Amino acid sequence: MSVIKPLLTLAAVTALWLLGSLFALVAVAAPAPPQLAQTCAHVEKADNATPIYLLACGPAPVAPDPLSAARGLLAANAAWLGLRADLGDLTPLSVTESLGATHVRYQQTYAGLPVWLAEVAVHISRAGEVQLIQNGYVPRITLDTQPQLTATQATAIAAAALDVLRGERGPVTTQLLIFPADKTGEKAGEKAGGG
Repeated sequence: MSVIKPLLTLAAVTALWLLGSLFALVAVAAPAPPQLAQTCAHVEKADNATPIYLLACGPAPVAPDPLSAARGLLAANAAWLGLRADLGDLTPLSVTESLGATHVRYQQTYAGLPVWLAEVAVHISRAGEVQLIQNGYVPRITLDTQPQLTATQATAIAAAALDVLRGERGPVTTQLLIFPADKTGEKAGEKAGGG
């Protein structure tokens, strides 16, 4: 009898420990990111296709930092937003705090080059709600990224077209980038010279 009682106590303690561990696992499991097509209060689309402006989209994913939360949200909704599934062409630009929200901005790239004005921004309130998503992503870019002009040639052409004297507005800088001819991406492929 004396051996049975400690065994029952040990079994009860083990069962409680297992139950507590299971409880802890359930409590830590983060809810799935919201499906933006169903949760946003307002969605504007470009030519009735790609969502470009999404307002009041529900809770942000639980994550260790705002960059991870924004990335999780975009990854879970990549197909609907017109983004690449792996988000491999979105480079973090900035994470800034304001009085009421955290603002996470990404720059779209193609073959390592920035795409002109193609940014995606996720604005998360202090309460953890997705206030706004601005989607400037350009889908379906396919082009040769070899520049047709050198940086010197491009600078000379721009200066002549603008009739600018050297140094009038500060030093001249150049940057090779992708300039989409059409924000829907169907004609994306024009590029500016540089190097």
